[in-house]
Amino acid sequence: MGEQSPDLMNHESKNHTTRPLFYRGDLDHKVVTAENGARVNEDYLTFIRDGAWGEVRCEAVCDGVHVVTGFGYANSTFIETHSGWILVDTGTNLGSGIELLKLKEQFSDKPVVAIIYSHHHYTAGAAAIIERYPGIDIYAHPQVEQNLLGFKNAATMRGGQTQVGQYLPEQGEDARVMYGFNSPSFSDPALNGIGHISPTRLVTDGETVTIDGLHLVFYHTASDATDSLIVHYPKYDLVTHNAAIMPMLFPLYTLRAESYRVPQDLIAGIDRIRSIRPEYMIGCHGFPVVGKAAIYELITDHRDAYAYLYQQTIRGINKGLNP
Repeated sequence: MGEQSPDLMNHESKNHTTRPLFYRGDLDHKVVTAENGARVNEDYLTFIRDGAWGEVRCEAVCDGVHVVTGFGYANSTFIETHSGWILVDTGTNLGSGIELLKLKEQFSDKPVVAIIYSHHHYTAGAAAIIERYPGIDIYAHPQVEQNLLGFKNAATMRGGQTQVGQYLPEQGEDARVMYGFNSPSFSDPALNGIGHISPTRLVTDGETVTIDGLHLVFYHTASDATDSLIVHYPKYDLVTHNAAIMPMLFPLYTLRAESYRVPQDLIAGIDRIRSIRPEYMIGCHGFPVVGKAAIYELITDHRDAYAYLYQQTIRGINKGLNP
């Protein structure tokens, strides 16, 4: 490395005591005020408000497939079978499950015939579904219960709530953004509780299953959870997934201090979907994507980003570079 110029060194020394301590904050030249008074970066506010987390939507992706976006952290998807609907993901609390059933009634009075957990994060509304439709099967990755135990410990829960600003006030300059990663809240405390139900059917990687006349193929994958599923529905040329594909790049390490995410595993899951080349794709997060070419381009961009990060990191290590 070359030597720093005296002018640059003097400038840095002179400004050391007055320079803001944080990366954003005073250094952010695009601060705006949200509707609830929160001071926030303009690009982030637009992304959250106008994206998949901005408002609750329940819409048809194609005949026989409806998705709910913006209701809490994750999407919930209804896929039609011979006599009812499969529900993929049930939300973050018991009340979520109740509200999802109300949303389903907007487009169908047919029952829910099965539940699929895309991974262990969004299983908490299942008790409400099972209460309405007792005896239906719940399909999941074999590690869901084990991972849920680790996810629900006090340190991880508090870390996750801190990460998404759950302890910030609702109004004022220090408020959290009113859109986005917020768990639905209900006046009845019981509805804010966890309604997880243990899965009844643990699926293997590549397993083909028929649910009420509809054929599905389950694949194991990993993204922000090692118990994630990719599910292919050949009848609809559809994939639902919790692979590492969303409207942003998945971090390889989280502010809530969970396990590191393995780039090779993320890449393998994305490559699985690339090999299927679906016409419709619904992720756990973000809006549905329609069109084989659009889907392939989007997921290849994600795949290449993780591959590049991994390759360049190994390259740097092999050259003796440090962090």
